[in-house]
Amino acid sequence: MSVHETLLSHFDEVKKHARAPREFILEFIAAGRQLLKEERLALAEDVLQWAEGQQETDRSTYYHAVFARGLMYFHSELFDKALETTMQARQMFTDDADEDALAQTSATIGSIYRAMGEIELAIRYLMEAIGHFENGVEDGFIYIAACYNLGEIFADGGRYTEALAQYDKMLAKRGIHMFDTLINLAYNGIGNIYLKKKEFEKALGYLEQGLAESEKIGNQANMARLHTSLGMYYQQTGNTSRALEEQRQALNIRKGLHIDGGSVTNLLDIAGIHMQTGNLP
Repeated sequence: MSVHETLLSHFDEVKKHARAPREFILEFIAAGRQLLKEERLALAEDVLQWAEGQQETDRSTYYHAVFARGLMYFHSELFDKALETTMQARQMFTDDADEDALAQTSATIGSIYRAMGEIELAIRYLMEAIGHFENGVEDGFIYIAACYNLGEIFADGGRYTEALAQYDKMLAKRGIHMFDTLINLAYNGIGNIYLKKKEFEKALGYLEQGLAESEKIGNQANMARLHTSLGMYYQQTGNTSRALEEQRQALNIRKGLHIDGGSVTNLLDIAGIHMQTGNLP
């Protein structure tokens, strides 16, 4: 039995204990992020097919399954499909007057726009989502993801104080196990800010803590991200051999997970280190 088939067999049990459709759908989203791309997309289709059969008696579950498929596309770096599917779910939630679910789609659309380089649209949707959750019923998983993406946008734009405020919101949720995968990304974000500010001791502390926490829960995608940032740290502090080691570790992880965009980033970083040292392979 494949991983996604095993998860699907667990579906009915999850449904029994969930208080609302979004809870068991989000459990599958969280699980799907740990799968390989092909398994992730297969899981999304299986969940949607199951939910289609429930439409007459459980319309909200179907709507959330469409939303889940959009998120699976996003985590598979299929951004056009992710946006189209999430907008479809957003219209369903609008018709259903489900304000909490609409905020979930706002967070996701903002994250998609960030990945597509549409920064102003990304900020608009992310702030809309965060504002809703902070003034109403907070959805931990989506809320933390929105804080992360907004923090990354602010950090990329040199708005470090605003970025740190978003990362601090994430770290405030530490200890909630199901959110740790996302929360650990805050260490990477904070570490990179201090790296840009040339505060190297602080940068190393946050990056090493983030890597240790990610290794503890076995999240390879986060480990790759932190190895990449550590590679940048060692390159900037003059330890190019260690920088190459970190970048190669990240590249190997990402190849295994079929994270194509991240793999290209590592290859470019490795090439940059070779150019810096004059030691061309």
